[in-house]
Amino acid sequence: SEKGFELAKKAGAIRWISWIGTGLADTYFSMGNMNKAVLLAEESVVLDRKAGNMTNLSYSMNELGFYHQIFGEWDKSEQYHKEALSYSQKAKDTQQLVNSYACLGWLYAEKGEYVKAREQIDKAIVVSEKAGAKYYQALVYTWAIRIYIELGETEKAENLLDNMLKFAIETEDKLLIANADA
Repeated sequence: SEKGFELAKKAGAIRWISWIGTGLADTYFSMGNMNKAVLLAEESVVLDRKAGNMTNLSYSMNELGFYHQIFGEWDKSEQYHKEALSYSQKAKDTQQLVNSYACLGWLYAEKGEYVKAREQIDKAIVVSEKAGAKYYQALVYTWAIRIYIELGETEKAENLLDNMLKFAIETEDKLLIANADA
């Protein structure tokens, strides 16, 4: 990713710089390097705005929203996620639309606002179902299950868990199997 990022910079390919940069930010986050993650995500937002790249703008803004959520800056996080949702709606990008709804749902769940969380998560499920995006649907289920349990909707949670586990086993997806087991 770092080599691709440098190559995109040398070529001056703004869309690739922002796209690879956002992915690299996510990688740095996963490695625990929040400073690099935030800087790259912020750089991607600036480049995406300049290029009018709404799809990646949604992605990079959700990344920043997630980082601010981790920092406990919930208002900032919500602002980034809502703006990301707006861009994903304008771009009609199913993947980022699901991501935006799920990110908002996750934020609201962390804040203990489970009704608002369910509203967003349910929207993510509907969009992924309509698109036939079964993998994204299963990923969203991991959060939906937790939210439904918090709201006392255990039957709904159990149904989603059964569906997620079935899909995870069929696809031999270790992440989904681990989430279902958890």
